[in-house]
Amino acid sequence: MSKKKITKKTLITIDSLKQDFFSFGLKPKMKIIVHSSLSSIGWVCGGASAVVMALMEVITEDGLIMMPTHSSTLSEPSVWKNPPVPKSWWSEIRKTMPAFNPRTTPTEHMGKIPEVFRSFEKVKRSYHPSNSFAVWGKNASDYIKSQKIEFSMSMDSPLGELYKNEGSILLIGVGYDSNTSLHLAETMVDNFPTEKSGGPIIENGLRVWKEFRDYKYNNDDFELLGNDFEKKFQIHKGLIGSSKSRLMPLKQLVDFASTWFVEKQYKRQLSKQEKK
Repeated sequence: MSKKKITKKTLITIDSLKQDFFSFGLKPKMKIIVHSSLSSIGWVCGGASAVVMALMEVITEDGLIMMPTHSSTLSEPSVWKNPPVPKSWWSEIRKTMPAFNPRTTPTEHMGKIPEVFRSFEKVKRSYHPSNSFAVWGKNASDYIKSQKIEFSMSMDSPLGELYKNEGSILLIGVGYDSNTSLHLAETMVDNFPTEKSGGPIIENGLRVWKEFRDYKYNNDDFELLGNDFEKKFQIHKGLIGSSKSRLMPLKQLVDFASTWFVEKQYKRQLSKQEKK
């Protein structure tokens, strides 16, 4: 980056981030799940580590910070789409994909901040090959122990625990399509589609390919849902660094979304009947 470009940017530090977080409505003892884009914040002195440190200093260990630490390639290869792999590879992938390790398995498509967050001291990570969550703060262990390998983002998951404990959602430079909590709302819909899933785990001391069922999560409508949500409820919007950000109650959004999904499903059925 040239000197000319650097001078046009604002220097973001741990202290300036803390000020922004406090101004944004974050406070000690809050329980939050964070979705983020580091690049959207601006030039951060210390990068992702500085963002994590600022969050921890604001929320404190009497609160709780959660981030999704998903690892999408530790999943059933037959359903991969971005990109798909040849069918002839599927069996070998199931045999050879390294088992999930909460300490060493990297996050995928989550951004730099969750990848750094999971490595911090006292951060705990749930045990799921593809849909794990990292948690830091008060009673962190209680949030990760409930997650089952099947139906991984249902009420029996870190998301469900945050829902029960009146947590909040912080979106830093990302939209509703990155809002993982909306998958919890999908699991509340009767007869929501499920699919065969799987992943490599350690079971009884051995690496195995574990097959299980999970919901067929889909974020295609999340942006539209978010727009409708904000028409009905007022949420906090503003800047964190240079990043357009949002703060909202998790339970309020999830309850709205579960009803929204049902209504949308009903409208689709009516539309199909009218076309017949």
